[in-house]
Amino acid sequence: MGVNIPLALDFDGTLHHGDLGVMALRWLLGKSPKRWGHAVYLLARYGKVAHKVYLEKQALKANWLPALNWDARLLAFASQQAQKGREVLVVTGSAQTLVENILRAHNLPYPVIGTVANGPNLIARHKARALIQRYGEHGFDYAGNSADDLKVWPHARRAIIANASSSTIAKAKATSHVSQIFPKQ
Repeated sequence: MGVNIPLALDFDGTLHHGDLGVMALRWLLGKSPKRWGHAVYLLARYGKVAHKVYLEKQALKANWLPALNWDARLLAFASQQAQKGREVLVVTGSAQTLVENILRAHNLPYPVIGTVANGPNLIARHKARALIQRYGEHGFDYAGNSADDLKVWPHARRAIIANASSSTIAKAKATSHVSQIFPKQ
């Protein structure tokens, strides 16, 4: 893989085996059922971005950082690529500042592009658009895991698949240049 081609990594389901939004919602339910109810209301009334930003604000106020089940293979791969001089970044549908804080707390020096207030929910075509705007069509490699990533991989130079279902892998192979697969753990 070319070191001058950036490596963009998905966060939820790829770098760690979970969903930060679900984890934050569970945490908030235990902390404050009233605030949890407000988070659910925001999701229903205003959509995922408002919901994610609210959860992020609650987590940041409480200095909450979840215990994540990291994918050691992807962390090692990202570290190896960065040591070779390659730009490595995290591109996530999760709330950007919360992911930045989590990475910083784990000494992971990667910049983050994520969901922010007044922006799109940075998944699927929105994630693809952000990467294309920044690096150009086929100007990046992308590691992801889900059906949402099927909207990103065709725009990447190379698709790296981690922890995906066999169906997602087959669909990615049909539309993208898959260079590496990290099997589901």
